[in-house]
Amino acid sequence: MEGTAATITRKVAVLLLLAALISPIYFSIDGSGAAAVTNTSYVETFDGVATGTTDDFGDVHLSSSANADLVVLDGRLWIMYRGNESREIMRFSPHWGGGGWNLSFEAYTPREGSSYYGVGHKPGKYGLSALLADADGRIVAGVQLRAGDNGPDGEGVYILNGEKWVRLVSDILPAYPHSGNTNGYDPDLYRVGMSLIEDNILLITVFHTKAGSVLSSLVMLNSHPVPELIFHDDVGIMPLVTSAGNYGENGGWFVDDLAIRPSGMAWPEVSPAYEYVNINDPLWLSVKDEQGRAWPVNELNVRIGGVPALFSSDDKRWKVSIDREVDWARSTSYAVIASGIAVIGNIDVTTTTDVEGISISRWWNGWSWATVFGLDDCSGPESAQYFFQGFDHPYTAYVFSLSGSSDTVLADHGEIALHYPHDYYTWMKKTWSESVSSARNAMASFREKYACASIWDDPGHGGRGGTFISLANPGNSATYAMMYAQYLNGVRIEGRGSTLVNGVPGNASLLGSYYVQGGSWHTTPGACWDPFEPEQLMDASRQWSLDYPNIDAAQMRSFLGDFADNGGLLRVYGHPDYSLTSPTYNEVSKMLRWICNSKTDGTPENWKATDGEAASYIYSRHTTSLIRDLSINSGTVVMDVARKDPKAAGYWNTPVTVDIDLSLYNIRDVKVIDGGRTFSMLDGTLKNLDGAREMAVGYDIRDNHLYISHFFNSSAKIVLELSTPIIINEPFHVGLVGQLYNWTAIASKPNKGPSTWHLDQGADAFLRIDRSNDTSCTISGIPSQPGEYHIVLRVGDNDSTYTLEWTLRIGTEPDDVLPSTVLLNAPTRFWMKAPYIIALEANDTWSGVARTMFAIDDHPFDVYTSEFTIAEDGFHTLTYYSIDWWGNVENSTTVRFGIDTVAPSVSFDQVNGVLLPRDVAYIGFRAVDVTSQVRSVVVRVDSSNGALYSEDGVIDLTGYRGAHNITVVTEDGAGNINTSYLEVRISSIASYSRMDMVPFFIGSLLMVGIIALAVRRMISR
Repeated sequence: MEGTAATITRKVAVLLLLAALISPIYFSIDGSGAAAVTNTSYVETFDGVATGTTDDFGDVHLSSSANADLVVLDGRLWIMYRGNESREIMRFSPHWGGGGWNLSFEAYTPREGSSYYGVGHKPGKYGLSALLADADGRIVAGVQLRAGDNGPDGEGVYILNGEKWVRLVSDILPAYPHSGNTNGYDPDLYRVGMSLIEDNILLITVFHTKAGSVLSSLVMLNSHPVPELIFHDDVGIMPLVTSAGNYGENGGWFVDDLAIRPSGMAWPEVSPAYEYVNINDPLWLSVKDEQGRAWPVNELNVRIGGVPALFSSDDKRWKVSIDREVDWARSTSYAVIASGIAVIGNIDVTTTTDVEGISISRWWNGWSWATVFGLDDCSGPESAQYFFQGFDHPYTAYVFSLSGSSDTVLADHGEIALHYPHDYYTWMKKTWSESVSSARNAMASFREKYACASIWDDPGHGGRGGTFISLANPGNSATYAMMYAQYLNGVRIEGRGSTLVNGVPGNASLLGSYYVQGGSWHTTPGACWDPFEPEQLMDASRQWSLDYPNIDAAQMRSFLGDFADNGGLLRVYGHPDYSLTSPTYNEVSKMLRWICNSKTDGTPENWKATDGEAASYIYSRHTTSLIRDLSINSGTVVMDVARKDPKAAGYWNTPVTVDIDLSLYNIRDVKVIDGGRTFSMLDGTLKNLDGAREMAVGYDIRDNHLYISHFFNSSAKIVLELSTPIIINEPFHVGLVGQLYNWTAIASKPNKGPSTWHLDQGADAFLRIDRSNDTSCTISGIPSQPGEYHIVLRVGDNDSTYTLEWTLRIGTEPDDVLPSTVLLNAPTRFWMKAPYIIALEANDTWSGVARTMFAIDDHPFDVYTSEFTIAEDGFHTLTYYSIDWWGNVENSTTVRFGIDTVAPSVSFDQVNGVLLPRDVAYIGFRAVDVTSQVRSVVVRVDSSNGALYSEDGVIDLTGYRGAHNITVVTEDGAGNINTSYLEVRISSIASYSRMDMVPFFIGSLLMVGIIALAVRRMISR
């Protein structure tokens, strides 16, 4: 009895201890502060598993079925549900030698909602259950993540209590985008842990990487569980049956990082998933525990690319220098061993080269943004050519009925792209094997019909033929499996991103990186698309449909301005059965012409591209290297330019643009040497593009920048012949009365005779030229009066002169006062509902402000030049400081603020006109704001206010009869307001009456008819 009492006392003590912990994810089980490591612990990252794997691997056992398809895609397991089912789909069966253990996994759903877009009917639910069983196979515990339907047994986080699932959290957060962050790309996700802390005490934790701790629950077990995770699906997807067929619906979960380790032990989180580094910089990794705390350095052994890494205390990173070439997202292995637990995975590394004042332009010919005009459902390329006639813009023909010839597109830079097979009935639910078959058949059909896809693909123009690059294949709502299957079979871009169907990729859900126009990833398409990796080329959304002629011109101009300001790719598309020549399309046509024509209102110009050109340029931009030949410095700058063969990677051989800042180079001639030929700007063999906005080869000079566009195949040279000499260093800007001012200017060598120097300093002259030669000039003097002096120093040879001007400030005492920087429009509240304009003003006592530095979020510091706008929704930090000419550095200031430009979204469980029985007249709704959160909700029935809803989003209409209008007004923390409406009709008949079946049956038939008609109209388009 004493032993039993002691056991109970110990278990109660453990329960009390855990209950007292705020976030009880990790804890010690032996009282020493750390759990003993007695077993082999590891994390299955899926990084070493090939894309397309549907079979067992390692300790992971997969069980696909007709309704649940499992396939590894780019280091993550995609579980796609496409029908009703509840069965085992996967097991994680690691070997374990005994003792307390913690089994965990990561999971995320890429979207909210699962209904077919535009229909608006109630979605089904699809859950991912992780179960534990004992040695006899009896299920003893489990966690379920359930998305989709928000009804009583719908969306939320569930814990298994006996034989019943109990919902403890009533919401599921989808994966949110990470945009513009070169430190790494990972979607927000759930981390579920099941830790056996005693023989029959289980601690279940659910954590969300953005929202934080979700729940922590202790479960008392009747038997000892086996350290094995058993995954089940739990799906209730209602197919949408119409006269056109069964559209079906799908949803799904991504699963990653299955792990086992001793109870109480964290496992190391390794980041980033990708990184951009200069060719001379080391590769790096950051290692933290699951709560974001730095992992103790003495407990880690880190290797990157097979080479031992060293820890840098300056930036808390593990670094290693490895010889490598310029490339885009080259997969590099890593191994992190921490206190007996191993994480083996891959990091995608993009290696770049930097040359001062010289870079690869973001878009071709240095244009600020890019546009694509495309036509869906083309009967051969001629339909797109006809549709866009009269507009000075190349077109992309998304061909879904093979006709016509490749010759059509060669004359006007058009493009043939895949939009086939256009399989409506399976476009949202293809398995991996079906997707692979579809991809192969589509490519074979197109290659049989068309010799090439564009002038760049034409073998007579240097292409390889049969490289079809598409952003709209094979349908509006491609699944992840379909996208990857197409990509692996030669389609370089794939899928449409603006469809809000769960499991459908696009505009900032999983792939790619977006600046999100309007700040809401789930209601507006991405405006600034910049794929981090080649696979993310599959995720370009179509932002403007020409099928709808009624546009607000001012609103559309603002929309396009957002694209321009953020360097985006705008994709415009329509369908052949609409005509831009119709009078109803006047405003649409005006806006298209504005895109095509030169801008006169200050808006940056766009590159007029096709899908394939844009994709091929992006690939070449990331795989082109610039290396300066430092052995040549006499009036000439020579750069070796090389890029990988785009044709070998499935892209077109298109020109790449080198951007040269003319404020740093005084250029007399530009030459490109490639393939034994020399093209010169002076003799005209290097063509003057003269502001051309359609892709070609040559040079352009605009806004003090020189753009050189060329193929730069494998190895080429750019030679800049400078008008020399030029002064290349910065003068001293301060001095003291009575003390010698002495500065030596350094210049490049002259190319036409010796250098001559001239000093001009106005009436109050105190400086003189002490000595000079072809490459240097020393000026000095002792000032007798304080003040500001305007200094001009010129150097020239027989054919050119260079001028340097600056203000010299002379004081009586050293400047020992720090500069001061003020944020002029400091935020008055944390959350703001409009983009925030940041304006800084710096002052200094007498030496003057040399420069003001600022950093946004985790981006590196940059020099502040003028006010700028932060438009991206979410939390932000601004850090700034100034430096004066004396070298005093101001203490930095950090301001934190949030931007939320989008009102909360409200979704009802019912559609308009729903008929409810009088005794169960309940309307479920959900108010969501993913940024500043919902602050208030007001529900009105007709014109009255009242406490008509519960906290879990249920409106109680018991007692009402007849037709009523429901209004839900929500406001978020930034002050954005959304007003949503729903019409309902409440029957006078109770749900248990036989007569109740008649109106409900009639109402159901009407709703099915309405939905079928809507879908049929979409198909006919």
